[in-house]
Amino acid sequence: MKKIILCVFLLAVTTVSWAGDRETIRVLSSNPFTFAELMKNPGAGNVTLKATLEFPSTAKGKLEKIPAMVFVHGSGGPLPRHQKWLKLFRDMGYATVYANHFAPRGVSSTTGNQSSVSYAMMTADALHLLNALVKHPRIDPNRIGIMGGSKGGGVAYYVAWNPLREAVAKDNKFAASIPLYPPCYFWEKKDFTNKPMLMMIGDKDNYTGYRQCVRSIKENQSAGYNNMQVKLYKGAYHAFDSNKGIRKCANCFNFTQCKLAVRSDGMFYERTTGITMDKVSNMKKVIKSCGKRGTTNGGNHVMSEAMQDVREFLTRALTNAVIQAWEIPQQIDPTSYCYDQNNNEFYFGAYRDPWNKGCSRGDTVISLDEYIHDELSPTTVVMPVTKSKVAGKTKDYKDSEPRRMPPCIGCALGPGFQYL
Repeated sequence: MKKIILCVFLLAVTTVSWAGDRETIRVLSSNPFTFAELMKNPGAGNVTLKATLEFPSTAKGKLEKIPAMVFVHGSGGPLPRHQKWLKLFRDMGYATVYANHFAPRGVSSTTGNQSSVSYAMMTADALHLLNALVKHPRIDPNRIGIMGGSKGGGVAYYVAWNPLREAVAKDNKFAASIPLYPPCYFWEKKDFTNKPMLMMIGDKDNYTGYRQCVRSIKENQSAGYNNMQVKLYKGAYHAFDSNKGIRKCANCFNFTQCKLAVRSDGMFYERTTGITMDKVSNMKKVIKSCGKRGTTNGGNHVMSEAMQDVREFLTRALTNAVIQAWEIPQQIDPTSYCYDQNNNEFYFGAYRDPWNKGCSRGDTVISLDEYIHDELSPTTVVMPVTKSKVAGKTKDYKDSEPRRMPPCIGCALGPGFQYL
């Protein structure tokens, strides 16, 4: 009976058609010009977004839910180079979601006119897609990630901002995000999800500009968001995943001198001039004041490195789904412990090395069952547990009552607890 109810609810918010192991999903989205507008009117409007949901060959004939990755295109619209990322995701066992965000708005490209389809419109699309995907019977709602390139890379960054995400998606959130050479904003209100983020940009990017991205992420890290990382690729230009060589784009805007920011109410503005970007005419004023035409794009000499970085990042963030230290409330006791995957035991008073490279043993040892079922200390944090997979062993819990988990602020990555 529960399965029938789930399917009915899913079809109420999206239309799905099947073709083998590929589906076409249609969701309703909207046309806000700014985040402020989207936050005031977060409901779906009259824009019908069509996305292709494609499953990996490994999922054929299987019933278990799998992770999914949404890929958001940039100013040039859907491009052949995006397929290499989609293929990578499916090779990793993830379903992929890919849409044309311009077609339903009668636009083919925003390269010379970024206001024709705004960042807020594409962000609305991504969040409405997330709302549909979490209800899909074949998708794990806790393991949906997002990646985007250029303008779409911005979307992969913006969906992590809680005031915006909560307005549209409520409790739903992307489990991982990869902003690829994105346009980066500075945020007055630093309030983001605690999910892992890997920003990737070339150190010769003169389109969106790498300096703004590095500074933006550093500001967020200073506010406690150590779940955010940024990696610079040496000698790489904008669109370094291109199928073409390095080339000039005379019509593209160079925004490297602009300091774009978002107020706490979601309104865009430029820091130096103070101009509020609440309408097209003001956006043009900002571009005139700090932007100029002419960028260098393309090349792919760092692609093997970039794809390996994505593979390793998503393996941690989605495939293994390790709970990170920053996902545990900061007010709890900072005493540390570590989970030894080889022996299936927890060590208290222990230290976990960065990136899950092992731990030094503490004094107290407990088993997995003790970890799940015992109340370990007054400072433990309550978290719901329904299924777990540790050291290759699967345990199913028939109820969903809260279980207690020990504190782990002292760990670099957390307990190594893995969700299916």
